[in-house]
Amino acid sequence: MTMSALVCEAFSPRPRLACRAMPIPQPGSGEVRIRVASAGLGFVDALICSGEYQIKPQLPFVPGFEVAGWVDAVGEGVDSLQAGDRVAGIVARGGLGQYVVAPTHALVAIPAALPFAAAAGCLTNYATVAFGLQRLGRPVEGETMLVLGGGGGLGMAALDFGRMLGLRTLALAASEQKRRAALEQGADIVMDYSGKDWRRDVEAKIGKAAVDIVFDPVGGAMSEPAFRLLAIGGRHLVLGFASGEIARLPLNLPLLRRADVIGVDWGGAMRSDPTLFRSTFAPIAKALSDGALRPAAIHSIAPREAEAALASLRDRKAYGKLVVDMASEHWT
Repeated sequence: MTMSALVCEAFSPRPRLACRAMPIPQPGSGEVRIRVASAGLGFVDALICSGEYQIKPQLPFVPGFEVAGWVDAVGEGVDSLQAGDRVAGIVARGGLGQYVVAPTHALVAIPAALPFAAAAGCLTNYATVAFGLQRLGRPVEGETMLVLGGGGGLGMAALDFGRMLGLRTLALAASEQKRRAALEQGADIVMDYSGKDWRRDVEAKIGKAAVDIVFDPVGGAMSEPAFRLLAIGGRHLVLGFASGEIARLPLNLPLLRRADVIGVDWGGAMRSDPTLFRSTFAPIAKALSDGALRPAAIHSIAPREAEAALASLRDRKAYGKLVVDMASEHWT
């Protein structure tokens, strides 16, 4: 028995995917097989397929690690899930195949009211924000959060959480399209950071040292000016370096601000504690189903559009979250 899958056969600066027939995987002990309904795409997927991520899979491989769908078969020793259950979760790779296997600890049962596309689209971004902002960032209702890359998938997830937690949110985005997306996601203030004096523009808007939390998945030249906007006792959350450049920060700045620089390595945290995903995402799934969290920009695409989507993610032109409809007939 075979399935259709999108396969990366060579690392390339412009990610390339080929539609191939592959054997349907079989679940091992403690695993289930998922018939994938939706698979999320993100910046990390683009880096992996470009060969620029710190972990390089052996070629060829099926990318994709955010999946939602139905349990199709269960392996030995599995009693917490059964065929037909609706689940979402994180897999090592293989999400862009019609079937994938996963250990049960990496999966969460999702309510019938939660669409598969929304579940797959929120897996990594929303869990990262829940871990970084809620658990490590210590937000207090009424505080101000500055979100760098406010029109991207991770930034928009932060804006959604900020609204739910009662924070005042200021989103920075370089394109008009991404600024509109940030507004749709509920940002209180949206500003352009493409100019040289964007920090001064922010200070003119909200005052000096008026930011309590910096949410920073961008890095590079953005990080230090953003840190300088922090109030005394502020928190700067470091989530990655979408700019392609690791930021440098003079250590006198956190000293004088009595501020925290907090690394948010969600992937590493999950590897250290396999139970962390379920305990983190289960309340997110409920909040999504209940409407407490409301993702504004999840875009479903056909499998044949995934290659172009990876390129747009690699070039930082995509906004919101891209999700592949794995039930689509349009593979080539």
